[in-house]
Amino acid sequence: MHGIMNDYFFYKNLVYLCLATIAIAVLPAISFGQTENDIEKEKAKLKNQIVQQELEIQAERLRLMSQKKVRREYEEQARKLDMQVQKANKSIRERARTIQSLNESIKNKNETIRELDEKVRREKASLSQLLRRTRELDDISLVEIILGGKTFSETLVNVDRFDFIKNALKASFDEIYDIKNTLMTEKEKLQQAQRDQEELKMIQEREKEDVLIAKKEKEELIRLSKSKERTYQESIKEKEKRVAQIRARLFELRDSNAGAVSFGKMLEYAKEAGKKTDVHPALILAILTVETNLGKNLGVGKWDEDMHPTRDVPIFKQIVSELGLDPDKVPVSARPCSAEQRKAVGPGKPCGYGYGGAMGPAQFIPSTWILYKDRIARLSGQNPPNPWDPRTAVFATALLMMDNGADKGTRYAEHKAAVRYLAGWRNAEKKEYWWYGDKTMKYRDKYAKDIEALEY
Repeated sequence: MHGIMNDYFFYKNLVYLCLATIAIAVLPAISFGQTENDIEKEKAKLKNQIVQQELEIQAERLRLMSQKKVRREYEEQARKLDMQVQKANKSIRERARTIQSLNESIKNKNETIRELDEKVRREKASLSQLLRRTRELDDISLVEIILGGKTFSETLVNVDRFDFIKNALKASFDEIYDIKNTLMTEKEKLQQAQRDQEELKMIQEREKEDVLIAKKEKEELIRLSKSKERTYQESIKEKEKRVAQIRARLFELRDSNAGAVSFGKMLEYAKEAGKKTDVHPALILAILTVETNLGKNLGVGKWDEDMHPTRDVPIFKQIVSELGLDPDKVPVSARPCSAEQRKAVGPGKPCGYGYGGAMGPAQFIPSTWILYKDRIARLSGQNPPNPWDPRTAVFATALLMMDNGADKGTRYAEHKAAVRYLAGWRNAEKKEYWWYGDKTMKYRDKYAKDIEALEY
């Protein structure tokens, strides 16, 4: 009995443990979306958070733009200061060359003056000899001239010659002194010019130092500005990351009651199909959203009431037979009529204009599907292709949009291709159908932004 009771408590505790584990696993799902009302409230809250984050991002971007403008102004000022430094360097080099040239001229003047002084010294020596010789002649008596064997006239000639040389030397001295005085004056002018140039050079070097200091200050301001820009950029990235996380959560909520295929899975299919057709994944998803809200609203029509009896019914039967599906259990679109019209004709009766019978998320009518069947099979790798299969439907949409010209990638081409998806090529030029393209492009832009955020 004791053993039985132990087993009882053991299994009882085991049951409690299992129940607790299940409760823990289930609680998050319940907290995220136990009711549709809870989901909508959380969606609204998350959307408000996105709006707030995007406003903050926009403010950060404005601050970043302003900071970049300030930094560019600093860079322009630094560039001008750098040009001033280069100009000052050039001027300083030119003044240095001028000073060197003046120095060479002064040296040449000094050399010329030295040569003149040497010439004066030599001529003074010659003059001294002449003066001594003249005094000697003055001291010679007439008797000594006669006894010396020289005539009086010869003696006079020598005296005249000495006097000529003496006068010539005197004139030379005068000329040398004049030249020297001129050279000394020119030398003084050159020395003054040299002092002036050296003073100007010193002033320019001080100005250059001031400019270099100002340039360093600008470079520091540029560095600080770049640091602020990086701070703003990091803040923007962080906020964009937060927006991406919020959008991801919105996608989770979108998929919380989406049925078997999540938005993430549809996006994966759209990317795969987009690579093979060059149609943007956002545009593929936009078409599917406009048509069936990404496969959530496949229609409430009946094939035998809403489908074209001769054009589509036989092909429809062929499609479902090949896929092994019950025609009465696969959804198709109803004829385009209002709720009042539907109520007026009664349940199970056709109403409105035209025909329904479009199949699956892409809403292909049977007669169009059969034209694309083989190409869809090759492109998707699913054979036979199933119009109700989400992946196949995504490839079908991408293929038809490519044929409609969306692979060109321009906004005009994508808008036109969307209108053709609804109205065909003939009616695509009619403005009455452009609303479809407008609506599709709005979803396309939204999805493109979402995809960019998710891939960030």
